[in-house]
Amino acid sequence: MLYHARHTARSIVLPDFLLPSLSRRATSSSISRTVREAKQFEKFAVLPDRCPPYELYKNITERMHALHSGVDVSAHDENITHFNTTSGKLRHALKAGDIEGALVHWSSLAEKGLLHILGFAHMDSYSKLITALSPVFSTDASWHGPRKEAAEKIALGAATVGGATGALSTCMLWNLRQNDPDAALELYKRYREELPDTVSVEKQDLDGSVPGEDTNRNPLDALWSSLPDKHVRYESGRATVLFMAIAAHAMKESFVEALHTYMLETKIRIPQSILKENLSLLSSDPVLMNRVEEYVRRLDTSRLFARLASLKNHMDSLVSNHAVDRIVKHYKVLLEGLAEPGAYLVASPSAVTHSKPIYIAEAVWGYFLTAFLQCRRMDLAEKLWDDMFTHKFAPGVVAWTALFDGYDGLGKVEDTLAGWKTMLSQGVKPNAFTYRALVSVLCTARRPDEALKSLKVFEDNVSKGSLSSDNPLPLYNTLIHGLLTNSREEDANAVLQRMQKAGPKPDLVTYNTFLRYFGRKADFIGLGLILRRLTSDGLVGDAFTFTTILSALLKAGRKDAEQITFDLAKKQNITPSVGFYTAIIDHQVRLQDPQHLKSALEILRRMERDREININVVPYTSILAGVYRTHWAEPEVAEECKEYIQYRMNSKKIRPNKVTYHILIAACLENREPEGLQNALSLYREMRKRGLALSNDTWYILLHGLIERGQWALANEMINELRRVGGVTVVGATLDLVHRIRKRAARQMQAGPDAYLS
Repeated sequence: MLYHARHTARSIVLPDFLLPSLSRRATSSSISRTVREAKQFEKFAVLPDRCPPYELYKNITERMHALHSGVDVSAHDENITHFNTTSGKLRHALKAGDIEGALVHWSSLAEKGLLHILGFAHMDSYSKLITALSPVFSTDASWHGPRKEAAEKIALGAATVGGATGALSTCMLWNLRQNDPDAALELYKRYREELPDTVSVEKQDLDGSVPGEDTNRNPLDALWSSLPDKHVRYESGRATVLFMAIAAHAMKESFVEALHTYMLETKIRIPQSILKENLSLLSSDPVLMNRVEEYVRRLDTSRLFARLASLKNHMDSLVSNHAVDRIVKHYKVLLEGLAEPGAYLVASPSAVTHSKPIYIAEAVWGYFLTAFLQCRRMDLAEKLWDDMFTHKFAPGVVAWTALFDGYDGLGKVEDTLAGWKTMLSQGVKPNAFTYRALVSVLCTARRPDEALKSLKVFEDNVSKGSLSSDNPLPLYNTLIHGLLTNSREEDANAVLQRMQKAGPKPDLVTYNTFLRYFGRKADFIGLGLILRRLTSDGLVGDAFTFTTILSALLKAGRKDAEQITFDLAKKQNITPSVGFYTAIIDHQVRLQDPQHLKSALEILRRMERDREININVVPYTSILAGVYRTHWAEPEVAEECKEYIQYRMNSKKIRPNKVTYHILIAACLENREPEGLQNALSLYREMRKRGLALSNDTWYILLHGLIERGQWALANEMINELRRVGGVTVVGATLDLVHRIRKRAARQMQAGPDAYLS
């Protein structure tokens, strides 16, 4: 559908993250290293004229092995010989099942500082041999005394030096099966202590995410910035080691110590895929298995409580997906953590102790409150408010602001005003963000006069010093937006003039708000006035500025709308970039009418003619996504547009990539007409036909889109398709969707035909 032509030339775009590694490869290639390493090769360049074949072979292989392993070729011959001989003996001993003998060779390499030469491939093979010899997987094996100690020492070295953690996890699991959690935890402690700084668990991202995986991420967001699937072998192994440590704490029924291990001592986490995979290893002890699963669930959520930015992003994602049940589960963890006996969450920083290590900031309550209100669950919001008092959390300005923001979305003006009085009576001082919520509620309720009075009260209190003047700009911008929405242009202008004289200084958001208002009215005098003010304030318009102007010109029927818009951008010394062009194109397409679609195509042609632009797949994708997203009253318009875009891509030798298909499939599934589903499945088949690698993002987009359309049966069938296709380890948000779909399918099957009649 999307790509029909066959090309002899291919355009390959390298992601930025590949460039450094390619540069390193280039400098180590046979051509580029000739001069750099000439002196290093001089010592082997001349061999005896009549060197025996065996000696010649030995000399060459030793040096090739050394160069391949990263050894300085100027190293003493005896070290190279020792490494080659001993590493071979080590592997031979492990294959023969002689773990104690293998330790002798291992220690010999360690004494000479040669272990690091082995690399992951060698270490992983040793780790797998140790695992195969363990009683966990071999009923004939026996691990006691020196043999067990030798296995653990090699396993620790393979994990810390080479990143091969399989044997270490196996050793810890064996200790657990022997009812010796302390031994497992001792191994974990030694593992952390021996990790080199370059791979320390403390070097992970502060939000606690595992590279290559984000269970809270919505893959539909910022698809253009997503990178190809990352190799998470090392991180997955470390997550398994962490799982065994948590299982050891669970065996000791010590949740607080598990919390310290999971959250305070490491930045990695246990993804759902690792959890499910390793829980099966504990199946012989169902009580422990269930306890570990419960521990990890609580630990994951508790980690979010201490990382406010991550918690907010996670809540926003859950709200956008209407996942109220998951929000409630997280909230239950909060209440459980505050409940005595056994509380490990506290309401005050001064109350933090070893047994209660996590302080619950007021923002945590605020994020839950906002989420419940955005999901229109007043019952849960009211319960939360009561729970705050139950757990001795006095609502402060953050909680009240969250409440008023939620009321704004629900249009509850009277509740807001009543709450405002209660807040003041409790001695809570509102800030600029609280006033912003208040004026937004009032303007939404068509009460702009009261909104203006509220601003006056805020300004008076700031001038008296009774309120902080921090961050007032969002308040003023919200008021201007509300006044213009209520057609109070004169009042909005008065606020703007006051801002220009006394502050806060207007920003681009301020002026874009006015431009949008005048643009919708096709008031070009007003547009011109605001543009002059914007320029006189030293500001430069952005893509939104000029899309607003363009839309106004099109609304007025100007045939030269695109030319005028770009002339105005030129007057502001804006040099259009790919991003600038694409943003305007995307905005025009999203307006979903033939006139703006035609404008988007005209801008695309202008972009193609611009010699300063190295055009890529993005603008073409933007137009196609807009076409697929919309049910057009005149289908022939959409078909002609798609054919034209495909023709232009072919002529430019631009091939749609995996991210292109992701965006287009998501757009198709947003189209609620039957054609939307048909197009999405057609694009999926096209991906398969072209041999493009499917990823977690691919399956998330398909499954999420099908659920949103109520196509549960088809979503269940797509999971079967996922398993048939293979090649993807399902993790994170995708795994959550799979479980959700499978559970619903199981319930439907149990209910029988009645489930389809209800």
